Amino acid sequence: MEQKSITKQKLEQLIASQICEFGMKAKGKNELLKHLEGEPLGLSAMIAAKCYDCMGFYPDGRQDCEITHCPLYPRMPFNKNKKATRSGRVFTDEQKKTMSDRMKKARRKKNEKTV
Repeated sequence: MEQKSITKQKLEQLIASQICEFGMKAKGKNELLKHLEGEPLGLSAMIAAKCYDCMGFYPDGRQDCEITHCPLYPRMPFNKNKKATRSGRVFTDEQKKTMSDRMKKARRKKNEKTV
């Protein structure tokens, strides 16, 4: 039995056609198609494209994958726990005062230059 070899380009075209035909319109679809066309992506677009791919093009609708051990999960487009997993930096009162003083000093210096 003769095996047919498929080139990377043909495989990408096949995947792109399946995405267009069966893929649900969701964040990550256009990004994945751009990737398959060889266009460079930014970090957020890469994550959205990978999540779209990993979730099988979201056939059941846009939903949380619930794979919490995935390193991309905190940035997953439809992560229902996004607020809990993406906490910002917490500053102490002393750090807040230092930053406030630094901003006041910078504003005074800027105003002195313009006058």
